[in-house]
Amino acid sequence: MLGALLYTGVRQGELLGLRWMDIDFTAGFVRLRKQLQRPAKGRPATLAPLKMDSERDVVLVPQLASLLKRHKLATPHSNDADFVFASEEGSYLHYSRMNRLINNVASAAKVDRPNAHVFRRTYASHLIIELRLDVVRVQRQLGHSRPSVTYDRYSYLFEQARHADELRTDIAESTYGGLLI
Repeated sequence: MLGALLYTGVRQGELLGLRWMDIDFTAGFVRLRKQLQRPAKGRPATLAPLKMDSERDVVLVPQLASLLKRHKLATPHSNDADFVFASEEGSYLHYSRMNRLINNVASAAKVDRPNAHVFRRTYASHLIIELRLDVVRVQRQLGHSRPSVTYDRYSYLFEQARHADELRTDIAESTYGGLLI
């Protein structure tokens, strides 16, 4: 479950609402169409449409595809309509249960307890800093309604990536950068 958060950058409700029919192993996509909506007090959670304009196909990297295939073989809940991350009974996994899992893993690793959104920010950082994707491509993967929303949230990362590139170029072109040749 944590691997799915880290390798897709999906929101917590999007992950909990995933069903096997949403995983396209052949084409290599996680097709996000629904989310598990947090329940009102005393009511069950429900599958609901995604936030405005956030339906999308997130790239399914081979590492995550491998994990999900093994998970599908190991779970008794592997029919198309079943939740990917289901409870023992096959119903949706509750938000609080997922949060406990994250806290247990963090505690075992002796790190501060993160919330599920930390994985989304980590994924965004990877896309921006390491892969150098432009704001539109990042926006499409994260499911923001507009590129400006992505830029507003992650402008510091886009600036960090740009400054690192500029500094690298400046050093390489300076007299100092030529000393190693």
